[in-house]
Amino acid sequence: MSNPDFKKNLTRFLKILIFSGLVWAIYQQIARQENVEAIIWTFLISFKFHNAAWMMGVCSFTFVNWGIEAQKWRQLLTKMERLSFKDAFRAILCGITLSLFTPNRVGEYGGRVLILQHANRLQAIAVTLVGSLSQIIANVTLGAIGFLTFAGFYLKWNGWQMELAIAGAVLLIVALLLVYFHVQKAEQWMGKIPFFRRYKSYFKPIETYSQRELAQVLGWSFLRNLVFTLQYIGLCWAFNMEVGLLTAWMVVNTIFFVQLFIPSIALIELGIRGNLAIFFWGYVTTNHLAIIAATFSLWWINLMMPAIVGWWLISRLNVLEGWES
Repeated sequence: MSNPDFKKNLTRFLKILIFSGLVWAIYQQIARQENVEAIIWTFLISFKFHNAAWMMGVCSFTFVNWGIEAQKWRQLLTKMERLSFKDAFRAILCGITLSLFTPNRVGEYGGRVLILQHANRLQAIAVTLVGSLSQIIANVTLGAIGFLTFAGFYLKWNGWQMELAIAGAVLLIVALLLVYFHVQKAEQWMGKIPFFRRYKSYFKPIETYSQRELAQVLGWSFLRNLVFTLQYIGLCWAFNMEVGLLTAWMVVNTIFFVQLFIPSIALIELGIRGNLAIFFWGYVTTNHLAIIAATFSLWWINLMMPAIVGWWLISRLNVLEGWES
């Protein structure tokens, strides 16, 4: 078999594999969800004009959410390859597809770089890690504020408990910020570790980022956290949860904060999110079905629907092109 034929067949096999993974992920989410019928019923009885407006707003914010991520990634890649916003958005959708069935969503990095034409894809993955770090900082910062507020109001932490928690949160955030704003030294750091020394050249583009550029990327990450939080709150209101904006913001960011420390894959993440949501929302409301319905809907709107579009985009790509560089 000639080399072109081999690549063609391998590309076809990879696309089938990705499609199978996506179908399996969809099936598993339906199979694992014990109360799907109750969730559907909750959705139907809640679907009045007022509630439908919230639902439509949440769906439209999905484009804003991933659009912000696309702009952030596009900005990071500027010095390697100039992408249109459309191409960057397509890359984000491809990444979501591969993230659904990989541990800690590592497939997202490989999925994004499939769209690139000129940049070294391994270097692009390293650059993408900078964007991920900025999002972690935003989520940890706002999540810590939400969690500490929740702990004070509902868990009744005080004295040494609160002081220790605040000190730990501050140290964590400061440490992350120090690493982030000195990420240009990544190649130097890796050069000192024998195991990573061979990979340090892939981090070379990171050296070109200025403090201002990193601050702009971090700003996009904080904005994306705000959009995602508003989506969750909008779904809570769509399913008739009687909760105020500030209380909802506190609980939602508390849930996001705790999720950061639980390794998972998106395939089983919905079950984890559901259990966390019931626990933390349980201090505010007893409407458990609405909690699960909001969590389930958020997962599908923000991950599964974009992943299906992402698969369609991947099916039109040469997934092997560019990896030799």
